[in-house]
Amino acid sequence: KAMDIGMKSYGEFNPNMTFVYNSYSNILKSKEDYKGAIDLLEKSLKIREQTYGNAHKWTCESNYKLAEILTLDKQYEKAIVYYKQAIKIGKEIKSSQYLANAELYLAKLYIEQDMQFEKSQELILSSLDKNIKVFGYENDIISEDYYWLAELAKKRKNKEKFFAFITRALKSAKYDKNSLEEVIAPYQALSALALMGDWYMDTYERTENTKALEDKFQLIDQEIALIKHIQKNFSTDQSKINLANEYRKVFEKGLNTCWILYHKTKDLKYLEKAFELSETNRSTTLLEGLQDTKFKLYSGIPKELLEKEKKIKQTLERVKLDLYYEVKSSNPDKEYYSNLLDQRILWSKRLDSIHLVFEKDYPRYVDLKYSNKVIGISDVQKNIDRYTQFIIYFLGENDLYSFDITKDAVSFLKGAVSKDLIEKTNLFKSNLIAQNDIQKVSKTLYRYLLKNQLEKTKENLVIIPDNVLNYIPFEILQSDDNKYLIEDYIICYVGSVRIFLELNNDFFKYSPPKFWAGFSPEYTDGNTISSASNEIKSISEMVDGDDFIGENSKKQNFLDNNKNYSILHLAMHAKINNEYPQFNKLVFVDGDLTASEIYLSNTKANLTVLSACSTGFGKLEKGEGIMSMARAFHFSGVPSVLMSLWEVPDKETKKIMISFYKYLEKGKNKSEALRNAKIEYLASTNDKNLLHPFYWAGFVLNGNSDQLYGNYTTYYYILLGLILTSIIWFFIKKRI
Repeated sequence: KAMDIGMKSYGEFNPNMTFVYNSYSNILKSKEDYKGAIDLLEKSLKIREQTYGNAHKWTCESNYKLAEILTLDKQYEKAIVYYKQAIKIGKEIKSSQYLANAELYLAKLYIEQDMQFEKSQELILSSLDKNIKVFGYENDIISEDYYWLAELAKKRKNKEKFFAFITRALKSAKYDKNSLEEVIAPYQALSALALMGDWYMDTYERTENTKALEDKFQLIDQEIALIKHIQKNFSTDQSKINLANEYRKVFEKGLNTCWILYHKTKDLKYLEKAFELSETNRSTTLLEGLQDTKFKLYSGIPKELLEKEKKIKQTLERVKLDLYYEVKSSNPDKEYYSNLLDQRILWSKRLDSIHLVFEKDYPRYVDLKYSNKVIGISDVQKNIDRYTQFIIYFLGENDLYSFDITKDAVSFLKGAVSKDLIEKTNLFKSNLIAQNDIQKVSKTLYRYLLKNQLEKTKENLVIIPDNVLNYIPFEILQSDDNKYLIEDYIICYVGSVRIFLELNNDFFKYSPPKFWAGFSPEYTDGNTISSASNEIKSISEMVDGDDFIGENSKKQNFLDNNKNYSILHLAMHAKINNEYPQFNKLVFVDGDLTASEIYLSNTKANLTVLSACSTGFGKLEKGEGIMSMARAFHFSGVPSVLMSLWEVPDKETKKIMISFYKYLEKGKNKSEALRNAKIEYLASTNDKNLLHPFYWAGFVLNGNSDQLYGNYTTYYYILLGLILTSIIWFFIKKRI
């Protein structure tokens, strides 16, 4: 917005524009577009040199800001030149603030590159002295200076100085683990705690003294509490996801600490803490979205206020969508674009205002929202039967961790296989979609992911994948005896244990008036899915459902009926936007239904079947999972989603879907019905090509696996029983 106004008011090369260029470069830095940020900062520096000359504070700032991005882009020698130029200018103009910044940044580069330690200390102490005179002792700038002195002491293995500087860094941040609301520099405090933990781990690795490891363990709760405190102050889901990704390393290091201590001591507190760590950084925003609807209803927030919030959200999402299309257009209308930016700011403020009302006037909502209830292993075991096993993965940069939980047992495993596992998973996925031979890599993945994890006596598997593991169907991993996993197990997937428990809550079990509706558009551009309409007609006849085919398969028809059916079946094209997943969309005959619209749709179906192209695919956020169309339906309140991981051929899709419903009718639960449909498909053909998993393994079930037909059959039997009882009672009474 500022860039647009500035260009109109000042022109591209006006010195006032340099402030906008610098601000925008910060955004590009956050998006890791270092080349774009460098271009802007080089332009800014050139303008400032021409306008103010070399000996000026703004020229000094441009030099060290440019050097900072060059460092991130690994152009270290060039960065050092610009840092030194900034220091030279700072000394000439006697600007303590800009000189202090340049000194600290150059010292950071030296320390990170393990060079010039003496010079680094000199630079940081000089920066610290200047900053204390300007800012005093308690603020984020002073805390960061002390942090880097501690980092330098750690590199030099100077224990006394390390803890002295860490203590000062925490004190400058006003950190008190019992009073987080008073912390004025939470990021610096978190970095200091993490650095202290690294010191303890280094000590343990050097001495094998478990006391150092126990000291690190004591820091874990403090780190997690700080991360949650920071997240609480973010208003957008994407900000929370970005933070979780940024501090994922904290969780991985904590898991490693717990794993070592648990296997050394067998003390269950370390196992429980490891499980808590694994859950805390997993599908957090999806869980919050599911719980938020429930918490608002439980808190007594008036219906009209909730409706007002919904309308504001819908308007804001429409504005964002219009902005997206305008930016992507070949000839954007600058005036219209500017107006849309104004609208986004306006509606964002209105949404913030109504959320402040919720938190101010409805204290029970605040209590529920920020209760941070911890889920333990026993909570899992209470909620599963003796035939079920959970396998929960955490795929870090170095190690794969897995928790294997049954009704009466648990194991916690670790393997230093991450790099090879990620490489093999990506190879498996690409070979699978290309219909190449996958047996060798499939067996490798089986050994990494299942061989030591599987409990042979359990037939139901709940898989909680992580990172790139979200992209593959575990059903087709093969054991050494060439058997697919699906041959022995019934499998479903879910984002986290907390999501599993939430989606099995009675709040998300609906009793809509009708059972099934199917939607299948016919597109005018000749892009119609050939078997989709036949698929919908066949299933509709089988289950006595309602079909919305061709011209009737409209977006508005779907939105008008998304609370009226237990199953919603969508056989249509999906378009996936990896850059902006909120604009993933399903293509109806009269327009697109975006993921952001689905989020707000409050869909009340017990199952959504997405037999569209790649509806389980999307942008991967390591802790949050895949930002897919399936996730959007979960977010809107649907407890089970059957989705595709790739574009499954039309004919095979139809066969599997019809078979799936056949087994649902027989009273099988959703996971078992899908498994039986796949097994039946394999038995139906001898064609070697069609037996390739590409043709039949793409559909997976995410969420709960409850029976659907059993519930409806029971409902109708009860209803019929009541009617018969009433008739009999009527005749008995008449005779009397």
